[in-house]
Amino acid sequence: MRIQEIITETLSRVAYHYTNVSSALKIVKSGVFELSSSLGSIEQQYAPKGHNYFLSTTRTKMGNYHRSRASSYGVIFVLDGNWFNNHYVSRPIDYWENRNPQASHHRDSEAEDRVFSREPTIPIGGVVAIHVLADPAEARPHNNAIVRELLIAAKTQGIKTYLYADFNPWANLDTRKTIAPTHLTGQRDPAWFRPKRKAGYMQHWIELMMIDDKSKLSPKADQMRYSLNYTYDKQSAIDALKTDLSNARKPDNGQERAAAVKIIAYMRQHRLNTVADFVEHIANKWKQTQAV
Repeated sequence: MRIQEIITETLSRVAYHYTNVSSALKIVKSGVFELSSSLGSIEQQYAPKGHNYFLSTTRTKMGNYHRSRASSYGVIFVLDGNWFNNHYVSRPIDYWENRNPQASHHRDSEAEDRVFSREPTIPIGGVVAIHVLADPAEARPHNNAIVRELLIAAKTQGIKTYLYADFNPWANLDTRKTIAPTHLTGQRDPAWFRPKRKAGYMQHWIELMMIDDKSKLSPKADQMRYSLNYTYDKQSAIDALKTDLSNARKPDNGQERAAAVKIIAYMRQHRLNTVADFVEHIANKWKQTQAV
């Protein structure tokens, strides 16, 4: 293998992952990155076979995508690329068609690399440091409380942390301009929560996966079972499930996410590669059940 191939087909020696302060706290406290899923969406074209989850990273400290979203709060994880390369498959992705800075049409180059996994999480063992932006001029008690918890949790995990008051030093990871956490006063908003969306029709697919007795199906799941006997309804079911899985691809999608993870695990167990394979498998399962 040529040197250039090694460079482009693995994660760089140092990589970065951007997120918001709430997600960063969840990552550090849980000890894992919850990954996005690719099944049923355009993202699947980038994934190696059998690797339905991915973590987005970048070789550049901060690209246009992140600059447009970070304001007064933000978090950059610094990652050990060698650790990830030793445990996972990774490859460069030109999702925004701006990987080459000279051809990016005045947009910052992203240089996105994706780490792919068969499982929905990756341990944080490859995290080298965490850089946190919390601008005192835009102080929000709720966010300050989360940042304070994040710094404490990272210290407990033995991860180096750096706190910044200004965007540019933070974006450039300029540790000469870090600040003490003295301004991080305030408490979490007691009414704060992330609404959890219902699993919807994916829950009916899980019934069809896990149950073998037709009499134990819910009315809607039983209607889906019946409809799978017809070619038109089967294609409609494939299209609808692709949409549901695509909508549930992000880790913060509540019950939809949990349902998607169960479906993907079932597909892996039964060596089903596509949504169409899964729907055909379920249709055949119930044909055989009815024939008994």
